[in-house]
Amino acid sequence: MLLAIAEGEVIGQLGLIPCKITLQGEVFDAHWACDLMLNENFRGKGIAKKLYSEALNMRILLASDVSPSAAVSMARFGFNEMIGPHKLFYPFKLKSITDKKLKWATSIIGSWPNPFNFFSIVKRSGFELDNYKVPIQQIDLNFVKTKYNPEVGYVIHDHYNWRVGAFKDYQKEGEVFQLKDNFLAITRYSKTTGFIVEFIYKDFEIAKRVLIALVQRMKEMGLEELKFVTHDPAILSFLKKIGFIKKRTRVDTIYVGKDENFNSYVKPGVTLFDYTMIDCDENI
Repeated sequence: MLLAIAEGEVIGQLGLIPCKITLQGEVFDAHWACDLMLNENFRGKGIAKKLYSEALNMRILLASDVSPSAAVSMARFGFNEMIGPHKLFYPFKLKSITDKKLKWATSIIGSWPNPFNFFSIVKRSGFELDNYKVPIQQIDLNFVKTKYNPEVGYVIHDHYNWRVGAFKDYQKEGEVFQLKDNFLAITRYSKTTGFIVEFIYKDFEIAKRVLIALVQRMKEMGLEELKFVTHDPAILSFLKKIGFIKKRTRVDTIYVGKDENFNSYVKPGVTLFDYTMIDCDENI
């Protein structure tokens, strides 16, 4: 956390989550920038620029889906865009849809279940997830590495504990399901929302069964919505068939850095970045 202090008073802050990212076979130190806040009396005075500059001296800076006001200051500072994954959500109740588009309808039909919940493809997958449940500490990180494509940027994960652990009275601990050298699915839960925060697979047919089983599991938990992000066209197509709704916008992933190698590898608005929902504070 970086703090801006004037006359002994904190007037601004910038949260920073350290990580390592890989691109074109090289590994770079980076920070996810989050929670930019400025005292209203000090806005427009270059405080945000000073916070970005200090953070940039430390590592490459990344950010995702920033607020409109932060987006303006970040663009002015020199942040560029990488292409993030598509956003999808599965509404277990119509409230998940009406709250986004037709708030007036929530009180009328918001409590109704999603009709797709009754389709046999969503009701049964024939896949017993509990047979593949493993402790977070036993995730096969070697399998995780098989996900990496040198031409696509990724955050390198060496552990998942803090990203899927419980937050008292707010989030339940996530769950991990893994079949060695075949698939890895990590979920997390926040109040009435479930997240598939990581999904890696080798066998597409098994991957489809796992995804259906995850939808059914979260439905049985009484959740209102399931969120997921992906670049994968095959997974994207399959999820839409079983009732997921794709949002119009992708994850807005932006970056700025002084590393010449990194900058030479990235083509703004062209280079893919495989953001997942455990890379920053997206699901907290």
